[in-house]
Amino acid sequence: MKNAAAAIGAVLFLLGLAPLFSQSRSGSNLTVEDAVTKAVENQPLVLKAEAAVAAARAGIGEAQSSYFPTISGSASYTRLGPDQSVDLGPLGSFSLYPVDNYGFQVGLNQLIFASGSRGLQVRLARAGVDAARIGVEQVKMNIAYQTVQTFYSVLFLEQEMKVLDEQLYDLNQHLDVIQKKADTGSATKYDVLSTEVRVASLQSQKTAAESQYQKAEIALRQLVGLAPDAKLSLAGDFSPGSVPTDRGALVNEALSNRVEVRQAAQAQTSAELAQSLAWRGGLPTLSAHASFGFKNGLLPDSNSLTANWSAGVQLNVPIFSGLLNARKIDEAQAKLQAAVQGVAAAKQSVTTDVREAVEDIDASRKQAEASLVQLNHAQEMVNVAKVRYDVGVITNVEYLDAQTSLAQAKLAHLRDVYHQMMSQYTLKQALGQKIWQSPAGLPASPAGSPAP
Repeated sequence: MKNAAAAIGAVLFLLGLAPLFSQSRSGSNLTVEDAVTKAVENQPLVLKAEAAVAAARAGIGEAQSSYFPTISGSASYTRLGPDQSVDLGPLGSFSLYPVDNYGFQVGLNQLIFASGSRGLQVRLARAGVDAARIGVEQVKMNIAYQTVQTFYSVLFLEQEMKVLDEQLYDLNQHLDVIQKKADTGSATKYDVLSTEVRVASLQSQKTAAESQYQKAEIALRQLVGLAPDAKLSLAGDFSPGSVPTDRGALVNEALSNRVEVRQAAQAQTSAELAQSLAWRGGLPTLSAHASFGFKNGLLPDSNSLTANWSAGVQLNVPIFSGLLNARKIDEAQAKLQAAVQGVAAAKQSVTTDVREAVEDIDASRKQAEASLVQLNHAQEMVNVAKVRYDVGVITNVEYLDAQTSLAQAKLAHLRDVYHQMMSQYTLKQALGQKIWQSPAGLPASPAGSPAP
């Protein structure tokens, strides 16, 4: 019967504690899904990254422009001197060239063959666009998980202040009782002072928690794009997820999804293209040119503007460039080797992140279970201490110690379930999951739903 009563008491206690791990307020509540969506949509850093994609896309057009001819027009005026005219007497005068020379030309140049370098430049520009798009995803990833961290920090600090308020209320109630006992001589001044010291210490702890809470709220408002004085109303809980078991599958998922691995692979692709482009720097090129215009100084009438044209082809064969191209090839090869090692380093880092995240989930789950046991014991100790204090078996200090242990156990369990929740998101981040695109992948946080 005694064990059954204790079990029933523990169940009733946990039911009373459940509101500490959930939150439901009247009005419009902001869920973690809403916060992530708003943060990704409203952050200037995302717009900045998307502008970088537009700039990189324009680079493709720049590279493709080499396939088209260049057309330019020119106009010139030149005065020559001295005047080289010859007087022929009755026949008049004859000028070797006009003093005033005019010219109007339209020229066209077309690169015909460049040993494949133009195609490589276009591919390199497209690789730049891919890298910029990955950069957008990385920015969104960082903002999304930063928002999750801040959201649950606000939620945790709010619940922590509730626990502190409850403890502070109990201490003040106890202080009133001790003060009345001291007035009647059934308690000492030491009992009153010791209780007042605990109240002051707890009040200081609550002030520090309130300061952290205000800072976290400021950060969350900035992330989701709310006004600095806007009221925050959060809806969520610390419902833990399952502990993953297939670590190999998780590592493979991370290697496919993580932005860092994809960025490193993209850098390697760009380095390979740059190396191929460097090798073609010493190959010949073939181009064509043509021009048409009007100018004076041509026979038979050197003073009138006469139509003229020219056309031809040009083969350019590099022979010696001061070893410039050889140095470019060496540079490209070194960058390619660095990019290959970058891919290997990124894969190692991602593998480590996933395995550590899985270990954190398992450890945080065990810690939450252990702290729940401690919480149950602390509650039982307070119940026993209350009875013993009322009959005068233990002192006021001993009873206060039991209450303090209970409050600390509540806070410890709150921190453990918070860490257990955050370890789930740490794994999601390690796996490269796009939580801003798949709200269903987020742990559900319905208003008022208690944690299990």
